[in-house]
Amino acid sequence: MKKKNCQKRLFVFCFLLVIGVIQVFGQEKEIPLKEKKVSIVCNNVSFREVIRILIENYDVQIGFEESTLDYENVDYDFNIYLESTSKIRKSKDQLAFKNIKKTKTTFSLNLKEAKLEEILNLIVDKMPNYGWEINDEVVNFVPINGRNLKFDKLLSTKITNYLLKEGEPVDLIRWELYLQPEFRRVTSELELPYSNFRFDRISIGLKGDTNYSLSFKNLSLKKLLNEIAKVKKGGWILKKSKFKGKEYLDIQI
Repeated sequence: MKKKNCQKRLFVFCFLLVIGVIQVFGQEKEIPLKEKKVSIVCNNVSFREVIRILIENYDVQIGFEESTLDYENVDYDFNIYLESTSKIRKSKDQLAFKNIKKTKTTFSLNLKEAKLEEILNLIVDKMPNYGWEINDEVVNFVPINGRNLKFDKLLSTKITNYLLKEGEPVDLIRWELYLQPEFRRVTSELELPYSNFRFDRISIGLKGDTNYSLSFKNLSLKKLLNEIAKVKKGGWILKKSKFKGKEYLDIQI
């Protein structure tokens, strides 16, 4: 009887051991974002096109903080939306965007199955005022020259409670941010006026509703922008824009 119990226990032990080994080896090792394999073959294309490839083909989300040395430089504008995650209809302005603003900085890349970090290094080689870093699994382009200290303080501001319900108009993603009391306080202190007007031509005429909800608590503004980008897909841009002779804070999200 004791022999049978021992055999039974041994069988159970071996069975559990085998299951454990299968689970361990069956799990795919998570690859760090910077090591993600990416292929890009292009010749004299804009930053906008390179970023489009990363976002649409490889699910890489992008955040961009403008350098003061690039104020009014359109070379680093890009489409912050991915249509597959929201019911957005393109307007004629959006379809014509590529031809509206010519860029001076172009990129020629010929990389197949390269690590993302290799591609990012080649990109910033053509962008003298920027470096790149990965925060919250989002690629952030950050100024290494001409850092706007007001932007730095703004991005570190903690937002207590950001909420956007599913089905809300997509443009409310940004407006909901502007309604946050912490955002209003710090922009007032820093003298950074903002407007609900869309300065970026690519998002003028955006229509449609979100098919996702956004709910975040006690995050810095930078982390909040990164987290929103991961849900909606695409990216965000922080810059200054001019309208009728007046400068405004411009957050594209």
